[in-house]
Amino acid sequence: MVAVHRNISRQDIIERIQHLSPDISPIPTEVQPQLPRLDDVKAVLFDVYGTLFVSEAGEIGTTESDMHRHAFIDALQSAGFSLTDRNIGNAISRYGELNAAQREWLRAEGIDHPEMDIVALWKDLIEPLRAQGLISGEISQESLQLLAIEYEYRLNKAALMPGFHETLSALQFAQVPFGLISNAQFYSLYLFDAFAGKSVGECGFAPELTSWSFQCRASKPSPIIFQSVLDGLQRLNLEPHQALYVGNDMKNDVHGAARQGMKTALFAGDARSLRLREDDPSLNGSQPDVILTELAQLKVVLGLERL
Repeated sequence: MVAVHRNISRQDIIERIQHLSPDISPIPTEVQPQLPRLDDVKAVLFDVYGTLFVSEAGEIGTTESDMHRHAFIDALQSAGFSLTDRNIGNAISRYGELNAAQREWLRAEGIDHPEMDIVALWKDLIEPLRAQGLISGEISQESLQLLAIEYEYRLNKAALMPGFHETLSALQFAQVPFGLISNAQFYSLYLFDAFAGKSVGECGFAPELTSWSFQCRASKPSPIIFQSVLDGLQRLNLEPHQALYVGNDMKNDVHGAARQGMKTALFAGDARSLRLREDDPSLNGSQPDVILTELAQLKVVLGLERL
């Protein structure tokens, strides 16, 4: 695991995520599973939000609303900042503007689907507020990381998806390597510690088959986020078509992975996070090879149901 936290401890992050995420369960969809047997799949890759974890928002979001403004104020206070004036105006709108500006700068660098640097974004937002006397408190790497965590998990509560341990255990027993390709921020890695009780590595995810958007600065469906995993498959003497990518979003997951030559499984196990994108013309003709409504159905698709 990449060491990205210089000040805030691993245990602090885990405890805050747990505290901010009360138990939630997936909401069933009306989608019917399609479970063809795929005998040539030799590796499995997973999305995180909305696939391995129940996610209230489905993915990390920045939408403006009263809920977001309240979460912003509460997050500031929990991260050690004091509000000298609770009427902080349109600060959360500025959050979205800074996010867009950061992504535009990365597009100019040639990244088609940029991923923001969440700590840098919060720094750019908080410094002017303090300079204007609207808030007080120390701006540090630790306080900014805490602020990012407090804000995110007030809006995007998470929980382990049913079937997580059963499915990964079957893959491990069958010696099928598995990894992650996820639009995520630094704190997303700690979902595994917080809810599965193990780190990403301890859960069995192969480092060479794992790619995080915050590290490569590109998000799905960009080919950039898939590239290191394609290289990892090659080192395992596997072709892209021998990998099955599992995700809840028809554009970011199914279409994005299929463009890289992978087989795809749409995870339709939670109505909150299912993204069919039926009005997106760029997806005309895009169909997953598999539709799962429960993670454990993956065992049927791979012929592991007796394991």
